[in-house]
Amino acid sequence: MINQSTISIIAAELNLPTGQVNSAVSLLQEGNTIPFIARYRKEATKALNEIQLRQIEDAVERVNTLAARRSTVLKSMEEQGVLTGDLKDSILNCQDLRTLEAIYLPFKPKRRTRATIARERGLQPLADLLTAQQRQGQTKKLILQPYVDPSNDLPDTNAVLAGALDIVAEQWSEEAEIRKWLFDKALKFGKVYSKVKRGKKTADGAAKFEQYFDRQESIARRKFEFFHDLLTCVEDCFDRLLMSATESAVLQQLKENADAGAIDVFGQNLEKLLMAAPAGPKVTLGIDPGFRTGCKVAVVDGTGKFLKSATIYPTAPKNDTDGAGKVLLKLIKDHGVELIAIGNGTASRETDAFVGKVIKQHELNITKAMVSEAGASIYSASDIAVKEFPDLDITIRGAISIARRLQDPLAELVKSDPKSIGVGQYQHDVNQPKLKKCLDRVVESCVNQVGVDLNMASAPLLSYVAGIGPKLAENIVLHRDSNGKFSKRKDLLAVAKLGKKAFEQAAGFLRIPAGSEPLDNSAVHPECYSVAQTMAKQLKSDLKTLVGNPTLSSKLNPADFVTQQFGEPTVKDIIAELAKPGRDPRSEFKAVKFNDQVNSVSDLKTGMVLEGVITNVTHFGAFVDIGVHQDALIHISQLADQFVKDPNEVVAVGDVVKVKILEVDQGGKRIGATRKF
Repeated sequence: MINQSTISIIAAELNLPTGQVNSAVSLLQEGNTIPFIARYRKEATKALNEIQLRQIEDAVERVNTLAARRSTVLKSMEEQGVLTGDLKDSILNCQDLRTLEAIYLPFKPKRRTRATIARERGLQPLADLLTAQQRQGQTKKLILQPYVDPSNDLPDTNAVLAGALDIVAEQWSEEAEIRKWLFDKALKFGKVYSKVKRGKKTADGAAKFEQYFDRQESIARRKFEFFHDLLTCVEDCFDRLLMSATESAVLQQLKENADAGAIDVFGQNLEKLLMAAPAGPKVTLGIDPGFRTGCKVAVVDGTGKFLKSATIYPTAPKNDTDGAGKVLLKLIKDHGVELIAIGNGTASRETDAFVGKVIKQHELNITKAMVSEAGASIYSASDIAVKEFPDLDITIRGAISIARRLQDPLAELVKSDPKSIGVGQYQHDVNQPKLKKCLDRVVESCVNQVGVDLNMASAPLLSYVAGIGPKLAENIVLHRDSNGKFSKRKDLLAVAKLGKKAFEQAAGFLRIPAGSEPLDNSAVHPECYSVAQTMAKQLKSDLKTLVGNPTLSSKLNPADFVTQQFGEPTVKDIIAELAKPGRDPRSEFKAVKFNDQVNSVSDLKTGMVLEGVITNVTHFGAFVDIGVHQDALIHISQLADQFVKDPNEVVAVGDVVKVKILEVDQGGKRIGATRKF
């Protein structure tokens, strides 16, 4: 359990009232999920949002990690017999891991060092005397001579002095205050250098890192002033021990900062991609483009169920546009295709042009859209895909995934590892556990914001619903396959190993369209159904009539339904849901229209105005797909007419935008664009 003192520290750190933090921590410790607390426990937390709740959750984790490490340190020092009252107080009052480790460093079991060897030779008393600078009238020779012992590898006074100074240097280097001072100075005045390795300047892909080949950011080295007799030791301590430790600590801190920034950007981009507008439950034809091996085509119905597949060769080297056109037209007519999704990889622009001609030639009322196929090949070979389509070729699975991505990006993309879907930078270089934690949170948040159709959702999608997880998700699907569709939310309690706590956490995020209970297709939690029934009774109506009737629900006064159990925030949420049950927070679908005359980088000219779709947002700008197999960079200074501090303020992954081409570097495959025109 977390004590009130720690609650106060967390509240001060996050600038939140202590009472709100206390309530949130209590709910978390009771096993409640963040989405559930944010949505259904607003009275308890005074409406803390998901971001604030995640910050509290992280703070609690930091506190627990620190407490566990503090306990280990205290136990180790106690066993060594070195734990004084002052040291114990310092450790108990320590509020961060770096300071705790600095306090523990002198007592931490370590490998044999020069100082360790000197201590084994009996030079610790001499080191203490040198540190105290107390000669007591003796000459240096008289002080050192008693320690000379050739049999102990101390043949003369020079060896004796060197050994004692090794001990002094290590002691100084382990002083917590000195290490903290130097670390702070290094962070403030430091300089970081980067140089390209020999032979790497001309390596494939090196051009995009050219600006980092010889780069530096500033560090001013400052040295300590001590007594003259120990100047050599000071320099040794500084150069051999302190500076190497400080450099490691500073680089570690910079790496942590860079990781945090990259992970944050990755998380934001993933959220925008997952929350991209769905084209909807329409019959969709997916095309995975290719040249030599042809284009793999798959048709799925409005629920994503696979119907038919084919392979066509409309591009080089076969250029069989007539045959491909006949196959495509037959699939469209046989299955009533309403949408065509084209993967944006190899041969995508050529395939897009071919599909456009077929649509125009036959005057088809069909929307075509380019879809990112990042990660589709990884999904196609995954256990999930094999389980879904054991009898289909891996390439057909890819085309199916492309079609489903257009229908509902969220439902399909949760089946892929977030790192593989192309919205991050250097994702394999950052702290992997922290990256996974961030991305899992993003997926969980998006899934629960949108809600999940209990009778349609795949196990991977269900696994992200609050309180469910992978095992229960599998059990839900197995129960559904064995017993048929769920007719009401309460039927979930019949699923193996799904208890009351899991039901409480998950129920409000699961939807049952056309079920026996009208509220089961809304975000109203079952624990609140009685409130909705009271509302219907006051209006002299029934729930079936009230749900989805904004005119009727607008007559309700929240204050009339506030009770000790259900406060005004919950009541207002219920009324909002009655007006628009299960409303989808995602925007309306809009397909990007690429210029048919621009298919490769060589077709680009400066000054061209093109439509494209944002594929990635970074701290320094955004990347936009303009249909040439190479994204253009819109630098942060070119994102808007006004000053932009954060690119996320003006663009998001999935946004359809118009840009003007500023520059084209075909050799370096770099395209510069602007939104200022």
